[in-house]
Amino acid sequence: MAAADGRFLRRNGPVASLVTALAPAGVLLGAMLLQAPGLLYGTHTGPGAFYAVIPHSVMAALGSVTLLFALFALGMGFANFWRDTGGRAVELTRGRPLRRALSDVLTLRHLGGQHGCNDRDETFSTARRRFHHALFYGLFRLLRLHGRGDAVPCPVRLGSALRIPRQRRP
Repeated sequence: MAAADGRFLRRNGPVASLVTALAPAGVLLGAMLLQAPGLLYGTHTGPGAFYAVIPHSVMAALGSVTLLFALFALGMGFANFWRDTGGRAVELTRGRPLRRALSDVLTLRHLGGQHGCNDRDETFSTARRRFHHALFYGLFRLLRLHGRGDAVPCPVRLGSALRIPRQRRP
């Protein structure tokens, strides 16, 4: 088993690249096979136009599967770490260490050290931390909007992908 795991890890880059390329292609191919050509290639305006080609439920399901897999992988990593370090269950219920750990996670305290992560040219940069924050808090905001039943702020216009649009409350 260990030899098979080692072979897979050595091929991880090409496998990840292949999956990354084929996943969007699969979604587009699925849309082409399941939607009428007029709907797929037509112009859509008005409320709900963003979801005319690929419905919101399909996008949410694909995103949910990805999120659940990531949470599962993180949970398995945590369980393996906890087992390997000899952690005890009572240690998980102590308030102060739990608050500190949560604070470290939400602020990405240990991502990149004091000066940030090394960039492509080996200089230090905090770009990776900023992108991780944007991803996490964007996902958090999206889940909060869904939980409250609010509409997701769409469509996203070019140039606004990194800004969080403000919604007017009635």
